[in-house]
Amino acid sequence: MARDGIMYDDILIPTDGSDGSQAAVEHGVTLAGRFDATVHALSVVDEAFSKADVAADTVWMSIYEEREREGERATELIAATAADAHDVSVVQTICDGDPAETILAYIDEHAIDLVVMGTHGRTGIGRHLLGSVTATVVRAASIPVLTVRLTKRLQTTDYADVLIATDGTPSSEAAAKHAVALTDRYDATLHAIYVVDSKYGTSDVVRNSLRQLGTEAIENVTRQAAALDHPPIETIAAGVPYEEILAYSENQGIDLIVLGTHDRTGIDHLLMGSVAERIIRTAHTPVLTVSTETEHDRRRE
Repeated sequence: MARDGIMYDDILIPTDGSDGSQAAVEHGVTLAGRFDATVHALSVVDEAFSKADVAADTVWMSIYEEREREGERATELIAATAADAHDVSVVQTICDGDPAETILAYIDEHAIDLVVMGTHGRTGIGRHLLGSVTATVVRAASIPVLTVRLTKRLQTTDYADVLIATDGTPSSEAAAKHAVALTDRYDATLHAIYVVDSKYGTSDVVRNSLRQLGTEAIENVTRQAAALDHPPIETIAAGVPYEEILAYSENQGIDLIVLGTHDRTGIDHLLMGSVAERIIRTAHTPVLTVSTETEHDRRRE
């Protein structure tokens, strides 16, 4: 059992066989090896190519069958990677439907603990739309989602430095639990950062108040990390939050960024237009997003 009861027993890796989705495979199977988890390799043929819709059209049926074969090859590759390098068991599933809706349904039906997916891939007629699927899953999933962006920069799956970006909200506190558990499991160094948003720093009183909130948020992370061998490296910065988080990640050689996605209620429903989305779209490292406690979490306790 990981710190704070965080454990990934079932990890879902959606794939369409593209380079974008394959970028996430090594991260997913390595995590599964670390947590002795089962990998679920899922390929969804877009419902636009549903057999029921295209059976009468040989051209479209040919496209559907090719997508299905690509899905088979992609899930088989995950199975081979998991078995050969990490001795991890894999459940392979190929189905058709709306990709995002199917992924979300699979999460609930199979009690998935973590989703690992690329930020770009192939859907429809070769168009690169997995980004929109990933955004939908990050918004709606009741469990953590690890996104891996396809980049020319080398990404290690052996996380030595983990960064938790906190703003003191409940979702940040939930994210900190996962960051601590991952730091412990990988024997990594934990970094904690709070950014005083420059758009609110119009006066010394406001800046000091925000800095105090930041100090409390960082102290909360440190308390959660008390059982680790080393305390977190603490940083309070000022500026545009996503820019400062990315700059810190680059400067400190961070291997994994962890952050909350804020409550999915009221104004916070716009979370993916803010810090989380910008970091997912631009970070050279994998990003783990965590929402606040959900019915899914309570059901598993």
